[in-house]
Amino acid sequence: MSQDLHHAGKNSYYSNIISMSEYYNFPCFDLTYLTNAKIKHYVGLMQQKYILCWHHTMQNSTKLKCFYTFKTDYTSSSYLGLTSKLSERKELVKFRIGHHKLRIETGRYDQIPRVDRLCPICAFNQIEDESHFLI
Repeated sequence: MSQDLHHAGKNSYYSNIISMSEYYNFPCFDLTYLTNAKIKHYVGLMQQKYILCWHHTMQNSTKLKCFYTFKTDYTSSSYLGLTSKLSERKELVKFRIGHHKLRIETGRYDQIPRVDRLCPICAFNQIEDESHFLI
């Protein structure tokens, strides 16, 4: 039925599978001869492409600069095991990904140039980013 919908120009599960195979450039993709080994192979190709995309995004994002300082590989972060309290884990993650009220982030929304996002508390005239806040 999904193939019939696809051939009738309607979006279906089959359409999504075909789109994914084209996007990921799967070699010789044929649903008729899909085996567990082929599925594992395709999943591996998808993971590789995602990780390459993740690295590219991390290296080229000014917003994620602090995050990429500590997180250069695509694995679970050890700090997530520091606490079992979900609320504390959420706060740690939000700080690492730049979801906070420091001027480095709020200045982005107000379109203040990065060099002018200074710390309002100290007299050192430094950018209020995550490193400045922690130190």
